[in-house]
Amino acid sequence: MEEFDFKTGMVILNDFDFIKSLEPGEQPEDKLWSFKHDIIQVKYKKGIVLDLGWLPEFDLEKGEFKLVIIKERNWETPIFLKRTKSIKKICEYITEAIEVAVNNER
Repeated sequence: MEEFDFKTGMVILNDFDFIKSLEPGEQPEDKLWSFKHDIIQVKYKKGIVLDLGWLPEFDLEKGEFKLVIIKERNWETPIFLKRTKSIKKICEYITEAIEVAVNNER
């Protein structure tokens, strides 16, 4: 499992168990179930939430990671949004998102 330093965040869910060196289509067959709607959720102060999912669930062809940071349950207008099919790229985006979350909870 990939270890991220979520700093001041409280980890609600972390099911990020992909092999970082492999892209989605290269993952072992048993990892298909990891491509789901709820992969990571971390809560920060001031109503900040970091949320990662794969949409549509379990669909490697059409799906992609969606990483958002929302404030005060406003899912319609995230303060941070990144989409990618790349596991390597989503790891970079998660690191970036953690900094955004920490900076917005101050």
